[in-house]
Amino acid sequence: MTATTTWKPSLGAWVDEVGTHFCVWAPQATAVALVVEGGAPPRPLAASESGYFTGMFPDLTPGTEYRYLLDGRGRFPDPASRFQPHGVHGPSSIVDGRPFDWTVDRWPGIVPDALVLYELHVGTFTPEGTFAAAAERLERLARLGVTAIELMPVADFPGRWNWGYDGVALFAPSRCYGTPDDLRPIALEGGRLDAGGQLKTVSRLDLVLRDDLAALVVGPLRDRQHPEACRAAEDAQGDTDDDEVLGDH
Repeated sequence: MTATTTWKPSLGAWVDEVGTHFCVWAPQATAVALVVEGGAPPRPLAASESGYFTGMFPDLTPGTEYRYLLDGRGRFPDPASRFQPHGVHGPSSIVDGRPFDWTVDRWPGIVPDALVLYELHVGTFTPEGTFAAAAERLERLARLGVTAIELMPVADFPGRWNWGYDGVALFAPSRCYGTPDDLRPIALEGGRLDAGGQLKTVSRLDLVLRDDLAALVVGPLRDRQHPEACRAAEDAQGDTDDDEVLGDH
């Protein structure tokens, strides 16, 4: 049975049956425009409350690459980008996760006494250093007795090699490891049941939520005129790493 996902993002770009929606928080800007790669004219976004700018475009499809103009300045990647195919300073890419077949309609969890954790760095776990190669070898870990896989941080970062602790595109899996679709099978494996209905493994993701690093890429989108807003956001998310269960679909 295929799971039904009702959650939708509130920032970045996301696709539904009517088109692609965009939402970016840029409280310093008076005007924000979407720029599609390839020389197309900028598309103005509508200003809304609290510094958000939004728009919906039926003609923009998954794989389209885009950036933002702020008051006519720059070409900035989306701070909530789901994929940076050319690196963290390049254009963002529209991602549509809806076609992925999760096949898991419930996630029963795992009792702490049965937790055998394997911390996995995607870049060093296999010779290929990719999500796809890691997904092909997860069954070996299960045979070893591992019941939980914790991915070291995968947020995209400058350069080719990284341990993951200075990621700057916090919503985008690193293009060095593959695409978001390459990562999804690892999350799916974290909710898979064996023939007896027992959970095989748990997938967890090590998160590092630090907007001071992200500001190096999308600094102009931060609210320097109202630093208390940034401090409130930092207090809400914390400035230390945290773990998120990937297998909870």
